[in-house]
Amino acid sequence: MTHQVSTPGNDASGVAIADVRFEHHRNPLGVGESRPRLSWMVGTNVAGWRQAGYEIEAYGSDGRLVGRTDRVESDQSVLVPWPFPPLLSRERLTVRVRVWGVDAHLSAWSALLRDRARGVRGAAQRRDSW
Repeated sequence: MTHQVSTPGNDASGVAIADVRFEHHRNPLGVGESRPRLSWMVGTNVAGWRQAGYEIEAYGSDGRLVGRTDRVESDQSVLVPWPFPPLLSRERLTVRVRVWGVDAHLSAWSALLRDRARGVRGAAQRRDSW
């Protein structure tokens, strides 16, 4: 979804990624899905801007990169399928997203959800994890 804003984005393209979410959760700790879908909003002051692709990175609780998609050709930004292996019970990951427009300009990366204390953590999925 593209949201028109009156201020420039956080990079030269005038496009910024905001409000990355897992499923519909504002606080995704203990998300009940092992493959939570992702959503994000694109803020831009560029009239007619449209997303043409995205890239997602995932980081473990130690801050190390554990997964990265290649560029995915898609205009989707709502409930995008989880592109990594399923979350393990109580596993905690943080993600960030960047997008390309049909004009080929690349946005800056979104903030890591950890920066806002909003990483995703798999729910206790097995009885012995309770």
